[in-house]
Amino acid sequence: MNGPCPPLSHTLKHIFSATAPQCESLLYRCATTAKCLATTKKLHAHTITSGILSNHFLSLLTSAYGLCGQMEYACRLFDELPKRTPVACKAIIRMYTENGYPRSALELFVEMHGSSCYWADDYTYPFVVRACGDSLLLELGMVIHGLIVKSGFVSGIFVGNSLLAMYMTCGDRDGARRVFDAMKDKTVVSWNTMISGYFRNGSAKEALMVFRRMVNSELEFDSATVLSVLPALQNALLDMYVKCGRMDEARGVFDGMVEKDVVTWTTVIHGYILNADVKGALELCRLMQFEALIDLYAKCSSFRLSLKVFSRTSKKRTVPWNSILSGCIHNNLAGEAIELFKQMLLEAVKLNDATWKSLLPAYAIEADLHQAMNIHSYLIRSGFLSKPDIVTGLIDIYSKVWKSTICS
Repeated sequence: MNGPCPPLSHTLKHIFSATAPQCESLLYRCATTAKCLATTKKLHAHTITSGILSNHFLSLLTSAYGLCGQMEYACRLFDELPKRTPVACKAIIRMYTENGYPRSALELFVEMHGSSCYWADDYTYPFVVRACGDSLLLELGMVIHGLIVKSGFVSGIFVGNSLLAMYMTCGDRDGARRVFDAMKDKTVVSWNTMISGYFRNGSAKEALMVFRRMVNSELEFDSATVLSVLPALQNALLDMYVKCGRMDEARGVFDGMVEKDVVTWTTVIHGYILNADVKGALELCRLMQFEALIDLYAKCSSFRLSLKVFSRTSKKRTVPWNSILSGCIHNNLAGEAIELFKQMLLEAVKLNDATWKSLLPAYAIEADLHQAMNIHSYLIRSGFLSKPDIVTGLIDIYSKVWKSTICS
């Protein structure tokens, strides 16, 4: 179930006798801050039966359903709007972006640009910019960056951080650096985006330089900062072991890394070649191809192909399992993800932080108290509950369980 219902249990009992202003007030809360599908559906039914379903109410309902991630309902209402409003357009763009349909979000934004429904604010631009990054459309992202500057929203911290992420995702490190240097107010998220972005683009040295600047700025960093800078240090450690001919130690570091970039794979493969271990180099090349294909097919909604490639890999390696789990969530297959996790336990696959990052959203979607308590117990026994990201994921599960109980 989706999000917390408004704390209006006494009001909901009389929802079908609510006046138009009362419905509007409730709908506005559901459309902006309070995710609750049950409340939204009741209000939708009341607006129909009472004959007050105007264009304004349809816009608010579109936004409320969009906030709950109910794409079918939101899109249907959006198409039924006699006149599209900024409220409805913003909601649909956000929903498309957050649910993995960035190109649809961009198509709507381009369609609305120049029309009577066009708007520009620092709430919607971050989603539009993120959609450009998710679609790897750098040129369009640069055009939208220009629109942001022209409209005067470039100083907004959320807009700035979204621009940083977009440029880094599209591989334009110079563009990201220019945005970063121009930002007057930098948050921890801004610094973390630059550090992780440099690392993902194979610039470990620059990532460490930004981290050093962050430390010198006396800004207090968080666990995400450490996780962002750690891969750069791991690559440096890999390089040292390879140059010293200590391939067993290098492989140990490599296998323990949660995220691997091109530099990581290349360093170890090159190390095997330098040490005349052709078999090791070819094995790692094959493994890299398999893991990349599994991840690619899973993200492109070709889940059957992803499973087919997965069936040909070593079932003891953690990374392919993590990719499949992530693919399940991406394709709205929470139940399948949980079944795969049970199989991982039977196969004695080593779990890591990335495993839980991929798996916990599945339990949140299921919103089952018994499952939540079981996974909580397992996390305590296995020692993973000390990780902030995992604690956050567990809290989200219990939150969804509570919301499901309240909204049902």
